[in-house]
Amino acid sequence: MSAKKRSPHEAGNVCKLAGEARAKHSKSTTTRAQQARVMALLREAPRSTSELRDYGIFCPAPRVKELRARGHEIITARESFTDENGYFHRNAGRYVLLRHADGQEANE
Repeated sequence: MSAKKRSPHEAGNVCKLAGEARAKHSKSTTTRAQQARVMALLREAPRSTSELRDYGIFCPAPRVKELRARGHEIITARESFTDENGYFHRNAGRYVLLRHADGQEANE
């Protein structure tokens, strides 16, 4: 018999996707929960400091630094923006996940 090719949405990948969804919407403020939330968000798209704060990561820079120490390749692009209250922020960070700690490219 030939082996059936598995869909990326079967078994393990479904659990991984469900775990990322839980992490993204978790209300926990533990360091591990915030790291998981940052990774789930960066897997979707580059995120600014402001966007990460909207998801309960009050101080994103230390969380990103910790993720880098764990082997994830994350770059910081600098940008300026005006927030919803009219305050101008110069040199704010936008974090971009390039490669996971296991060597997998971020866009794969």
